[in-house]
Amino acid sequence: MSRKVYCYYECPAVEQIPQKLTAGCEMVRQRAACQEFAKKMGWDIVGEIEESGVTSPSASHRTSEGLPQLGALPDLKNVDILLVFMFDRLIHNVEEIPTVLESFAHDSVAVWSAMEGEIRGGDHTDRLMRYISFWIDTMQNLKFKTCIINGQERYIFATMGESEQTAEMPAQMFPESLLSFMDLDMSRVSALFSAMNNCMASLTDIADKKYLDEFLHILETLAKQHIYFGLFRLDWISQIHAAQSVEGLKRQWRKYRVSRCPESLEGIQNQVKDIFTDVLDYDRGNGTVLEKAASYYKVMDGAVFSFRPQFMHFELWDDSAFAEVLYPKSIYDLISYHLQECIKRELRFRICKNCGRYFYMCGRNTAMYCYRPYDAKGHTCRRIAPVRAWSERNQKDKIFHEYRREYKRRFAWINAGKIERDAFYAWSKQAKEKKSECVAGIISYEDFIEWLRVL
Repeated sequence: MSRKVYCYYECPAVEQIPQKLTAGCEMVRQRAACQEFAKKMGWDIVGEIEESGVTSPSASHRTSEGLPQLGALPDLKNVDILLVFMFDRLIHNVEEIPTVLESFAHDSVAVWSAMEGEIRGGDHTDRLMRYISFWIDTMQNLKFKTCIINGQERYIFATMGESEQTAEMPAQMFPESLLSFMDLDMSRVSALFSAMNNCMASLTDIADKKYLDEFLHILETLAKQHIYFGLFRLDWISQIHAAQSVEGLKRQWRKYRVSRCPESLEGIQNQVKDIFTDVLDYDRGNGTVLEKAASYYKVMDGAVFSFRPQFMHFELWDDSAFAEVLYPKSIYDLISYHLQECIKRELRFRICKNCGRYFYMCGRNTAMYCYRPYDAKGHTCRRIAPVRAWSERNQKDKIFHEYRREYKRRFAWINAGKIERDAFYAWSKQAKEKKSECVAGIISYEDFIEWLRVL
């Protein structure tokens, strides 16, 4: 028999409404969430209640007759469930929680939240873990997989359940993710990990779900810093789901030493840079990439990046091509996979003469500039660097031309008796110094010309 549900929608005071939402939008949001949840649970909505411009009902408002409008029900005992969007829409003052829930229980009315699940009596920790479990239900059984097809890195986040749903990230050229990892600003990453660590400490001590929301928000921000952190995000969503208690979650955080991740990643980053310098750099060393790799690992004697066995699966990707697909368990797996593919494929890399970062030479060996955006307009190094180099050469030619012309003019003065030979050579020495300063950009071209004319 289907359970009868009454929905309660409460819109806070204007200053409490989330940014970019109006009071009407907030009500629509709550109604849609509650109706979808009731449909999912197979319940029948027999009535709805709306209240606007209030903070929330308190225990003093809750009597045996119900909440302000709930008292208008013909018979409260015929209602099985009171459904709200979130528990804080029903009551904000935690001290009144037991009284409110007890009064509903007296009428045999269960209280459910569309976002938090069933709400019962208990301490803060119990309520927090119910919130975690309910929120995470939609994120369980997530998996992350990647492959390289036609020179492109492909990534998929997949939810595995009764109906598999996948979200594929935009493809990028291989090995762009490894190159961008080498250039990643670890100070920003460290700040995000520090913020998550603070959230975790507050979460386990206070058991307030607002810290979990903040933690998950930081996870989202971290995932946007680099594709590798997308896997870290899914991993910790899984850890949260698996935790049986707040203290259990805290133990997992300690066990994996997550607070030390930035330090570990920076060490890995340096090891990868060393391999690029000594093995993958096209302009350094002799022999093939595989030969240089063998020599490098023999000389370094263990103080190098350690490759890991990979869990690969040969499967159909996107119904279009078969590929060896990696199911990584950690960020290290992704780095190891991409680095070993670079060595195995003997890819050629060179430092861009414009931005100073490594790039993959996918074409001719004479390429000196990368395809990365360099300026605010999105111009790449390969586009603007040759123009800049030409301009610099042209500028140097102009400077030399002016210097040479003035040099010849003053040299002729010696034969004309207008200047002593020693004075000319003293001027020539100064002029060379000024020319060098102009070429280096210490003085402007105009100032150099003025100096030549005046002295």
